[in-house]
Amino acid sequence: MQVGLVLPLFSTSYAFVRDVAVRAEASGYDDVWISDHLQGIPDPSGSVLEGWTTLSALAEATERIGLGSLVLSATFRPPRVLAKMAQTLVEVAGPRLTLGLGAGWLEAEHRAFALPFPSLRERVARLEETVDAVRALTPRVPVLLGGASPVLRELAAAKADWWNAPADRLDELPALVSSFAVARGAAGREVGIVSRVGLVLADTVEAAEERLARRWSPWARVGLGPLGLVGDGDEIVRRVELHRALGVTRMVVGISVRDLERGVLERFAEDVLPLVRAAGKPSD
Repeated sequence: MQVGLVLPLFSTSYAFVRDVAVRAEASGYDDVWISDHLQGIPDPSGSVLEGWTTLSALAEATERIGLGSLVLSATFRPPRVLAKMAQTLVEVAGPRLTLGLGAGWLEAEHRAFALPFPSLRERVARLEETVDAVRALTPRVPVLLGGASPVLRELAAAKADWWNAPADRLDELPALVSSFAVARGAAGREVGIVSRVGLVLADTVEAAEERLARRWSPWARVGLGPLGLVGDGDEIVRRVELHRALGVTRMVVGISVRDLERGVLERFAEDVLPLVRAAGKPSD
């Protein structure tokens, strides 16, 4: 199980994000990931760092850790322009990039930046065009496609290296993975599965559940349902095994800014990651 960290681009500074990425590299995480939004969520007046610029800066700020996007909206950038951007980032960072792409979903965000927001069918066609452009210019870059709709699952099965369901659909992951397996079988390709989860780590399961209950905003609870990583170390390992049993081989963990400031990033890496990795090794 590869375990990465999604970086907090909302209501933070680049200095903070850079520090978190450097800490993640030092702590042994496999990769760090950026999201791709142009305004705050759920409050559009909130600040947010632009994802690709941040990822490019982190390519210089780090040395070994993988870099990923979860996911770039294909509606924000022309397909061949984005492919050229990826080609350049590989020149900067070497073979550390996993390029995650999606069809775009937040109409208000597009309106705010004078970007077209066509039908889902047209957005998926734009996404496929983007994948083809990336394959042409950077054929060795792994491509991840994110999305839960049938058409996106089929596209991922046909053309991606990895597939990811949105974190707000985490409770539906078993059914989505089952449907994706059918699409993958029909395509006759091996495509890995990535899960995006939240983390609430405490000394006891009860303490972790109490902390989760205090998060009143639905956005603060994304990725933290029954398959989220909520509990003490043993409970979190048990939940990771639920993902592994579904066929997930790559996990991206979200940690709140407050918990990042309190050192949960390091605690998870020191106390839980070794257990997660040991659980996946075959016994003698």
